[in-house]
Amino acid sequence: MNKRVHWIYGSGLIGSYLGAVLGQTYQVQFIGRDTWNQRLSAGISLEDYSGASATFKASASQLHTTRPARLDHAVIWLTVKCTAIESTLLDLQGKVGHSCTIICCQNGIGTVEKVKAAFPECNVLHAVVGFNVVWDEANTVLLRATEGVLAIEIGQSESTAAGWLTSPDTSLLPVHWPKDMQAYCWAKLQLNLANAVNALADIPIKQMLLDKYFRQIIAALMDELLAVATAKGFELPQLTKVPAVWVPRLLRLPNWLFTRIASKMLDIDEHARSSMWWDIQAGKPTEISYLNGAVVEGAKQHGLPCTANKNITRLVEKVSVDDTNGKRALEMSPQALKSVILG
Repeated sequence: MNKRVHWIYGSGLIGSYLGAVLGQTYQVQFIGRDTWNQRLSAGISLEDYSGASATFKASASQLHTTRPARLDHAVIWLTVKCTAIESTLLDLQGKVGHSCTIICCQNGIGTVEKVKAAFPECNVLHAVVGFNVVWDEANTVLLRATEGVLAIEIGQSESTAAGWLTSPDTSLLPVHWPKDMQAYCWAKLQLNLANAVNALADIPIKQMLLDKYFRQIIAALMDELLAVATAKGFELPQLTKVPAVWVPRLLRLPNWLFTRIASKMLDIDEHARSSMWWDIQAGKPTEISYLNGAVVEGAKQHGLPCTANKNITRLVEKVSVDDTNGKRALEMSPQALKSVILG
């Protein structure tokens, strides 16, 4: 058993899943809401879309609603949303020892720099959770509903990273160590641009991908990101079955051809939805400024047009603060939504 304790700060869907899988091998502590603490103490099942499974049950001593007075020689997994990163840093300030490794698991662009600035003497690494997790309340199952890996920045050296984490021997949590984390994050952001479309479509991701109008919106959002990535000099790694530059072309194929060629893209849980959809339904702030908004900022820096990402960012921001208009926006037909976003 590795001696370093892994603290999951913000154990919701993603944090609880990561912690429960890591708990098969490592010493794990959870800091989260009472709801998730109760679920973890009662015992949960872990499953993925390919059929792999495991179980996990946390003891009372592993569960916390607030952080301890001091964290030393620990691996701290920040699994809070981007919108909670500022308050999290305030909570941790002065309570984290220099021997700690902090793993930033936020979507999008911009949060890891804030953590590095707040804890310059810690080993701060960026991680990207490349899959969706859903909670099945009836069967107490945390399900990894889509393909994807946990990608973690190597840091100073790969051997240093292996000192606190070796890849768990399970398909429940495949781990990857990208050599160029910035390029990897932009490649993952390209795929995450669909989160906003799913939030507005108000249907499961698989159903969204079967609609040509929603796919055309996603393709336009991706085209703008690819232009920004080129301007920044990034060579985006291939995270899907086809290279990053081919994904928009694939999405624009007619349905009969898309369903044949992109069958792997559709190999996801029938009920999976994006985290942004869940945020809107719960009346919470979304991460839109760190996702599509990051593309808008990047385009502005390089003098590039960015109509689609700018329009969808504004629409999601409006939906998240205005319930009445939000319901109307969510009830738009796919064709009407495409017209509004693409202009």
